[in-house]
Amino acid sequence: MFWHRSVPAALRVSAVVTMSLAIGQAAELKKETLNAWDAYLAQENAQVKGRAARQDSFLWTDADPKRREQVQAGGVIVEAVGERNPLHVPGGLIHHWISAVFIPGANIEDVLAITRDYAHYKDYFKPGVADAATIFKTPGRDEFTIRFVNPSVLSKTSLQGTYVSEFVRVSPDRFYSTSVTTSMCEIRNFGCPNEKQMGTTEGSGYIWRLYSTARMENRDGGVLLEMEAIALSRDIPACLQWFVDPIVRRVSRESIEKSLSQTSAAVRERLETCEARNRIIEQGNCSQHAGNSDFRAERLAIDAGR
Repeated sequence: MFWHRSVPAALRVSAVVTMSLAIGQAAELKKETLNAWDAYLAQENAQVKGRAARQDSFLWTDADPKRREQVQAGGVIVEAVGERNPLHVPGGLIHHWISAVFIPGANIEDVLAITRDYAHYKDYFKPGVADAATIFKTPGRDEFTIRFVNPSVLSKTSLQGTYVSEFVRVSPDRFYSTSVTTSMCEIRNFGCPNEKQMGTTEGSGYIWRLYSTARMENRDGGVLLEMEAIALSRDIPACLQWFVDPIVRRVSRESIEKSLSQTSAAVRERLETCEARNRIIEQGNCSQHAGNSDFRAERLAIDAGR
């Protein structure tokens, strides 16, 4: 998820998507490919800041009444960004998807409690995340690592990424974050004695870079969460594009939908656990005071004074 994940959950989406392309031969990340990626992210960052500055268009969901109605009804919506997805750039592909979900009864802090809890990512986002850990954390910035796996791929390959996330509170009820890889490397023979970590520009090119944004707003008794997941991967050989492109689109859509659903489920489970714990505490307090005559007298005095 999402990336971001995006919160980090959204970042996970992009990794699972392109790892499913089992194009076995090695690929090298070239300078022109990286330049195209940097230019794309510069444009995306400008749009993220622009949305935050505008009161009437902070959320992508609100731009379409039908889209807003679908989200409020409890569905997860997913759409490709741009006329061409994936977008072909020199020597690579840029995959860009956006999604949204409404989580009733939750708020921004509930979502952040999940998306910034990296130690439990392997529980929230299994089986796609094998492990994750915090490097450092401040109120407005996190650095962390995630190791992705894809059980549907026969080769024993995983991805190890280091990320930086930055968090911005636009208003009491609006919030956004960005997450980007500072390094991404492929791990061959994952889980085997001969496990080997490749260089950041080496490997099969399933994933070279990841970026995600997340926007949240408290509204209508819950929180509306949007995620954008962007990934840079190797190009698809021209002779395979007719076959692989439709698969990339289908798997991308399914993966980001699953990531957002897992995030929503983790938030709702946390809320249920907190509610159950509060009930137990409340029941325990009632039992503790049930035989206390001073407590009963105090309650009678309070009730009489109402």
